[in-house]
Amino acid sequence: MLKSFTLLLSVLFLIPSPASAFVPAEQRTLFHEAEIAWAVGTISLGKPMDFRDGQVLAFPTQIVDLLWAPDGTKPRNLMLVHDVAKGEKEKPFLQKGDEIFCPIKLLPEHSYWKDNLPNTRRHSVAGGRRYMFRGKEIPEVRAILDAYLKAFQSHGRERWTGEVEAVANALGSTIPVVREDAVRYFQIYPTLARDFEPAALPAVESYLKGDAQAQEKEQLIHALVLAKVPGLEPILETLAARQDGTGAAALGGLAESGIVPSVEELLTLSNSSSVEVKAFAVFQLARQAGTSAEALKRVVDLLEDDKTAAAVQTAAVEGLVVSANDAAVVVLGAQLRRGGTNSRIAGDALGRIGGPKSAQILMVTLKEGKGEAAIAAAMGLGRSTTCAECHALLVEQHESHEDQSVRDFIGVLLGVPLEHKH
Repeated sequence: MLKSFTLLLSVLFLIPSPASAFVPAEQRTLFHEAEIAWAVGTISLGKPMDFRDGQVLAFPTQIVDLLWAPDGTKPRNLMLVHDVAKGEKEKPFLQKGDEIFCPIKLLPEHSYWKDNLPNTRRHSVAGGRRYMFRGKEIPEVRAILDAYLKAFQSHGRERWTGEVEAVANALGSTIPVVREDAVRYFQIYPTLARDFEPAALPAVESYLKGDAQAQEKEQLIHALVLAKVPGLEPILETLAARQDGTGAAALGGLAESGIVPSVEELLTLSNSSSVEVKAFAVFQLARQAGTSAEALKRVVDLLEDDKTAAAVQTAAVEGLVVSANDAAVVVLGAQLRRGGTNSRIAGDALGRIGGPKSAQILMVTLKEGKGEAAIAAAMGLGRSTTCAECHALLVEQHESHEDQSVRDFIGVLLGVPLEHKH
């Protein structure tokens, strides 16, 4: 009973915003920096004072448009400190007369440049030049942070759902930095399922249908799927019909949700004109290579075809690693012995799968092979942490293998200094 009551109190009063100031500095986004800022607004830079031979500039600065400051304060004047990057001394990134919109932070009193600057409170742009916005960017970023900070100042659940919706709308920004930070915000947000409401879905759908990079979309999809955000599956099912990186990201998201196409559907997808979609299909087929003869044949055919894109062949190998069955080991062993471009990824894969069958293939290939095949086998054996026999063979082959390039590579694995013969 006490436990239930404590939980109720935490829900009602004690849980901080999941995207609060407790986020570590290296993970903070524009939104996190704004909510812990000394002020957020547009500033105008005065004539700078030059310190440390031009390496540090201190700008008397005015806030010409204050968007937000904590506790109802209304700061107007500040001393903005700017470290000049190497190579920019003649034309610093910030100059007199510049107007920039940014989150501003108060600098600590104790720092390496304290004795060189005026004896007054000093400030800098939170996040550095990444969060310095100029010209036409200013109205857009101002509106986005205005919505976010208004939600931040509300209370309880309204605050959290409002922040999430504001960040979802930021996905539609024309400014790459803002979109990237919106995606990263969702990646580190720990309670999306709780705070993500249907009102935020249209913005997500619009972003996923847009022209942002497929990898960026994949990161967002992964974050939302991992959080089990409701209402996402119908959007992904629509996007999965696309023959491009977005379609592959949607297929991957559905697979993470447990919705994987049948072997027959995967075989069709493996003929896609999109490398990304093809790679997804082949990865999934390779995972089922131990239970489906059709899947295994298609994977082998693509691995043995030198015209197959490297990304597709890598996906096939990774799928075989996940399946980690006897059929996968046999296929990887064949790729290892071929000595072609797939040897190294096959050797590495066998090392990751481990077990006596993988070890036997690697050891035989090292002893009997040459060139790429033997080097790839050594690489796989070098991954082993439990096979004493494998390590002993590496030591022995470092001395006796007939191929000098293989001996040199094993020496690198073992940390043996390379001998230079004159």
